[in-house]
Amino acid sequence: MNAGIWGGDLYSKTGFALAPALSVTPKWYYNINQRHNKSKNTKYNSANYLSAKLGFVPDWFVISNVDGIEVNPMISLIPTWGLRRNFAKNFNYELQLGLGVGKILKSDYSLQVVPNLSFRIGYDF
Repeated sequence: MNAGIWGGDLYSKTGFALAPALSVTPKWYYNINQRHNKSKNTKYNSANYLSAKLGFVPDWFVISNVDGIEVNPMISLIPTWGLRRNFAKNFNYELQLGLGVGKILKSDYSLQVVPNLSFRIGYDF
């Protein structure tokens, strides 16, 4: 689910929206062998990587506290650099930085710049 929030002096109330998003992100861990050779932790793919995130945002439904919110269907391709590291026993963190292109699947829309910036904390079972 993609999330959005808005508010401030231009809006009568603070709003939020959640919409579904589908993505496939193959990753190439380019320094995992170097980390392993230096006896660094590589458990659960703890390494740097390059990826190509292919995403699709459909106009299926929106969960929001404001009526009438719609999503423009969009497809995107975002080359991304990432870093994944483990801490404690089974916890990890991951940072992603990328900049790509996207196209809204309605007429009269041109290509758009789409950023990918995320920080995640996870648990590996």
